Amino acid sequence: MKGSRLLIVLLLLATVLVDCAVLVAAGQRPSFPNPVLISVWALQISQVSLAAIWLGLGRKPAPLRLVGAVAVAALWSWALSTLPDAGNVEQWAVLLMAHTAAVSVPLLAVRSLGLQLVDVSAAKGAEKLPAGPQRLQFSIGYLLGWTTALAVIMSILHYVAPHDHTSLKPLAELPVVPFVIGRAVMVPAAVWAALGTRWWALRVLVLPVTSATAFGVILLAEPLFAGGAGYSVLLCFLEAVLLVGSLCVFRVAGYRLRVRRSVGDDQNADDVCQGR
Repeated sequence: MKGSRLLIVLLLLATVLVDCAVLVAAGQRPSFPNPVLISVWALQISQVSLAAIWLGLGRKPAPLRLVGAVAVAALWSWALSTLPDAGNVEQWAVLLMAHTAAVSVPLLAVRSLGLQLVDVSAAKGAEKLPAGPQRLQFSIGYLLGWTTALAVIMSILHYVAPHDHTSLKPLAELPVVPFVIGRAVMVPAAVWAALGTRWWALRVLVLPVTSATAFGVILLAEPLFAGGAGYSVLLCFLEAVLLVGSLCVFRVAGYRLRVRRSVGDDQNADDVCQGR
């Protein structure tokens, strides 16, 4: 368990260092397109996707996960707005919040159907789940947690959300829906490929297929990628590699996807978790 947490902490530290270095380099090369700015875009999409995955499948309390996902999108919106000719913070906030919702809502839906992210490196007894649906409990701490989370989110949105339609006019000329769908469609495939436990060949096959679909959707957003198809391919490739690479760190740390089973099926569930 301690080793798992150490890996995740190291991943977070490395992510922050890489982000700072790439953002500094991107500020010195403002012309688009160039590989540095493509790297910035790939980093922000992959990391916002990771935060949305945590929101959808994470094990921490839901208010904390929601605040974390909104904070990551807001921080990247601010960071991108500091780059030359990269748009304002309101435009990026709309795009990244929409991407967060497009990724997390389907994951929350499948989570409600029984899909869970579990740490199989922990003791088996700690991972066993009771039969049937769990009873909802609304304690004072739970209500206070949500109240605090909503207050923090409203404070964040006060600084990044658009206060009028003027700041969003450039978005009206861009295909925002393809931009959001093209990135959200490959996230579930990346999660399954990195954290799944069965049908490894199918998992590996589905990921490039969905990435190719995302590439096709990105080509519909031609105004966003004036550099042509080559830069679009590079962007899709970097997004997929960064996202899957980060998720593989969680796999090494012992995390797997598992469907909630009854007590009588615990032994079978443990056998599935141990598969590769």
